[in-house]
Amino acid sequence: MEQHSVHVMAAANPLYGAVNFVVLTLPPGWRMAAGSLPPEIERVVTVDGVQWVASGSATGYVYNRKEGKALEVRVRISRKPFKWGKSRNTSKTLVGGHEADYTITSETAGLFRKRTLQVLLVRFYCDRTGRHIEIRLRGAVKPALLLEALQHLGDTGCH
Repeated sequence: MEQHSVHVMAAANPLYGAVNFVVLTLPPGWRMAAGSLPPEIERVVTVDGVQWVASGSATGYVYNRKEGKALEVRVRISRKPFKWGKSRNTSKTLVGGHEADYTITSETAGLFRKRTLQVLLVRFYCDRTGRHIEIRLRGAVKPALLLEALQHLGDTGCH
């Protein structure tokens, strides 16, 4: 497999200092930019001297040079499992050494100018940090691009 591009999703918090959400691994050449909304940190856990968000969320953007497309990436962290909708068909993969469920779907966005966005949703539990983690990539791209991203998410760091 090719090398990954590695992106630390972290935040500086006045109470806790630097706190990590996840260390994303994405396809080579992908770049990341901060989101327009500030990250939310509700709780923190420390494992092996590293602080991880135990409850909170962060949004950013990744840019794929090959396709010339940007994707929104949203990470949510919780102490409780996330609920899937009743009609979700999920498949299995490994992320950060943990079994993960994922699905690729589409959704319509926009009020007046509607467009179809493809969505990759990956959820897993990290037993080292006691965190349920959700990674969501969303954008006006072909599903094959999301499958490429999924192949690289396997080495994502969560503990």
